[in-house]
Amino acid sequence: MAKGTIKTTGSQQTGITGVGITLTPPGGGPPVGSGGFGQGTGTPAGLTLTGTLQDDATGAIVNFIQPFGIELGLAVGCKVVYYTASNGTANSVRLLHKGEIQTINPTNDGGTLLDKATGNTIDFAMALCQESGLVPAGAGVKGTRVHFETIFSPYNANPTAVALEIMGG
Repeated sequence: MAKGTIKTTGSQQTGITGVGITLTPPGGGPPVGSGGFGQGTGTPAGLTLTGTLQDDATGAIVNFIQPFGIELGLAVGCKVVYYTASNGTANSVRLLHKGEIQTINPTNDGGTLLDKATGNTIDFAMALCQESGLVPAGAGVKGTRVHFETIFSPYNANPTAVALEIMGG
């Protein structure tokens, strides 16, 4: 695994736009939620994204190819984790999900974090936040830095960070 920053893409990226989703229960019925968030866009969506990234450790420029890269949120300037094939091309590229805790809700089962890859503030869900050592940002204190995975919440269809891991812990 290596880390880098997306430098160019082969799509006609148009920047950040809203992406929406609506969740409907199996078998039909009224939607249980809908929501949206900013995500890199380009044409054509749904196809393999190609481009270059710069390796953080060596500074080398590496070609990449990633199916559904636009849908993964890959865009110029994003921090990524990648793996390379035997020919040196990065063929498994994903956002480096790092964040900083911004708030913890009063029920101690979530809050918000700043996603460092995209710059978006998103919800997170985690039981026993304070007992796990999470500290929100504020009053000159930086929030706890975490790694996380992102899902679409079944409650409101918004991107939600889960499976938080305190960095360095």
